[in-house]
Amino acid sequence: MAVSIIEGLYSSFDITVVGRNSEKLKELSSKYKINTKTITQKFDITNLNVLIAIKPYAIKFLSNFTGKAKNIYSILAGVKIETIKKNINSISYIRVMPNVSAFYGSSITAIYGDGVDKKICENIFSSIGDIIWLDKESDIDIATVIASSAVAYLAMIAEALEDGGVNEGISRDKSNALIKGLFKSFAPLIENKKASEIKDMVMSPNGTTAKGYAILEKRALRGSIIEAISFAHKQAKKLS
Repeated sequence: MAVSIIEGLYSSFDITVVGRNSEKLKELSSKYKINTKTITQKFDITNLNVLIAIKPYAIKFLSNFTGKAKNIYSILAGVKIETIKKNINSISYIRVMPNVSAFYGSSITAIYGDGVDKKICENIFSSIGDIIWLDKESDIDIATVIASSAVAYLAMIAEALEDGGVNEGISRDKSNALIKGLFKSFAPLIENKKASEIKDMVMSPNGTTAKGYAILEKRALRGSIIEAISFAHKQAKKLS
């Protein structure tokens, strides 16, 4: 995720990446021509905008930072603002959750913050895609699953559709091209229509879509996805 965000931001913002792995930092510096710094001593964040992009279990790493930041933006799944405040000092704290399509400037980023300068926040994260402000902090855990984790679920569905085409006799290359076109053509549909409306637009009585849809219902596709969202949400809350 961190590399995807860097890819989306580096051309528009002055970025310094701070970390412990000097080799990875060298790679990032070489590829993106950005500033990097290996933590060997305390790093002053006074009046800076800081994006925390570490694993939740590594939150003690934040003890390396001194001073008071302007804004802290955290993408730590499940880690509450209250916990972040105990580990790093800032004027404001914001939880954000983009997805890996930030790499292409096409993320959907969920945001929650109390007393935050929305203009600065929106300026940063709108540069990697669309943003949505949430009403309460607990919503960010659900948004993490739907907007970020669910990219993997869609990838699973895409892979299954592609394999289905191959199974029925079309070449892998052609099936892959059809799946890419499918997802590209689906984007404006879901942008303008409800999912149920799209289904009704496509599915005619006793038609090919209806027959396939019946099998998916029989195999509990929707129920499985809903259950997956629930399990992933519970895992996100465990991290808090």
